[in-house]
Order: sequence, then structure tokens, then C-alpha cells
Amino acid sequence: MVGFVAFAVAHWLCDLGWNEVLSLVTHRGGTLLGHRFYRFILAASGVFLAYLGVLFVVDGLRGLV
Repeated sequence: MVGFVAFAVAHWLCDLGWNEVLSLVTHRGGTLLGHRFYRFILAASGVFLAYLGVLFVVDGLRGLV
């Protein structure tokens, strides 16, 4: 039980650290890359995620049929 709790706490702390790094990079990204390029990257990422979501739903529906 102690090992599980230690693993869970370490995992959560790693997640917190990683999310902090991503938040900082995202916040500073607009100034480092330029506003237009930064917005383009965000839009392209959003389109890609939407595409993956559609593929996921289609694959799930094929599994039901």
C-alpha cells in the first residue's frame, strides 16, 4: 500500500510539473514566435485534434456495427 501511495504521489507531482512547463511555454509562446505564427500553430493543433476525434468516433461506430 505504501508503494502505491508513493507511486500515486510521484505521478501527480510529475503531472503537475509537466502541466506547469506546458502552461509557461504556452503563455510565452506568443511573444517568442510572433502572434500570427502562434495563432496558426494553435489553430492547426485544434484542427488536428478535431480530426483525431472524428476518427475516434468513426472507429467506435464501426466497432458497434
